[in-house]
Amino acid sequence: MSPFPPLLLAFRLATAPPAPDRWFGEDKLRHFFLSFAAIGTAYAAARTAGLEPGPARAAAAAATAAAGVWKEHRDRRAGSRFSAKDLVWDGLGLGAGLALTAHVR
Repeated sequence: MSPFPPLLLAFRLATAPPAPDRWFGEDKLRHFFLSFAAIGTAYAAARTAGLEPGPARAAAAAATAAAGVWKEHRDRRAGSRFSAKDLVWDGLGLGAGLALTAHVR
């Protein structure tokens, strides 16, 4: 067997266009739920550190948003795309988390 077919396949896979960035998919759910969890964790940490609920929510939202933007920036530097759609799903998770923390002491 010639080594060329596997090499040709590897070349085609390496030079294939990136998968389309869709609005819905497993990746988008991951962004939503990780942001949702991150804001809850950050809010709990801020409250434990002694912040009042309003400032704790603001600090948690800022930390969660910064983490989402950093992740997309890191993806871009690694050769992947910077996905505004991922950031939208991060924002939806952040908003859902903020809505929940508004009802927590």
